[in-house]
Amino acid sequence: LSPRERRAIRQVATADVRAYDYYLRGRRAFYYQYGWKGVELALHMFSRAIEIDPNYALAHAGIADCRSFLYVNAERSAENRDESLAAADRALELDPELAEAHCSKGQALFTCERYDEASEALERAIALNPKLYDAHLFFARTYFAMGRPGEAAQWYERAAEIQPDDYQTWLLLGFVYDKLGQDADAAAARRTGVRLVEERLEFDPYDVRALYLAANGLVALGELDRGLEWTRRALAVEPHEPMLLYNAACIFCMAHRYDDSLGFLESAIKHGFSNRDWMRHDVDLDPLRDSPRFKALIEAMR
Repeated sequence: LSPRERRAIRQVATADVRAYDYYLRGRRAFYYQYGWKGVELALHMFSRAIEIDPNYALAHAGIADCRSFLYVNAERSAENRDESLAAADRALELDPELAEAHCSKGQALFTCERYDEASEALERAIALNPKLYDAHLFFARTYFAMGRPGEAAQWYERAAEIQPDDYQTWLLLGFVYDKLGQDADAAAARRTGVRLVEERLEFDPYDVRALYLAANGLVALGELDRGLEWTRRALAVEPHEPMLLYNAACIFCMAHRYDDSLGFLESAIKHGFSNRDWMRHDVDLDPLRDSPRFKALIEAMR
């Protein structure tokens, strides 16, 4: 056995099955309900795990992920920013070789726009666990926010190899291919993503993230009416979800309904969306770049 394999056998993440159960509930809520309500639920689950086992490094990493998400997509507060960094540091203190902890630190650094440091942390996570899906996915998002879509596409492709049945990767990959002018690749990726969402909606017809990501893909593929219908379905479920409102802005912009798009952007920012670097490089919003309302929104996010 290698030293890493021997260490994995010796070290148990937590000896308490209750803490482990809360951790799994938190990961499920965070991953499948990628919005502020799901993340708030995940934060509660991870906190309960730590109450039971204060030395549970994975749960501390989960808290860091939640705080990072809330800072960028719901509440841009110093508390969320500082607690994301503190929780990631605590996870690393408890287990310096935990890939998930390095991934969480990378995400926390990303929220602070410390992109070079974020990349180093994510590289370390992948070195420790080359199959860690979250690290590949977030590396792609980091490169896109840095204005480097070619490298973002490479990391999305690697993420898709690790977890080919995740609709998010394929639909986000189609978006980045658009930015690169790879129209055929974008269409193929989106068709795969929409098919996976259709399968997902059979089990959960109210999955808001699945609905709005697939709606974007459908509009890009020319299925305008169906894409707008799915967007409205999502809005009926979560009318104040910042990530949904931002994506609705993208979808309505692609449909050439620019006033509606700007209205959704204003609402997204009002409800906490603050990822201005993503917004700056989002090809879906290109038709709005010269709009005074759009420029004012970018300025307001500083």
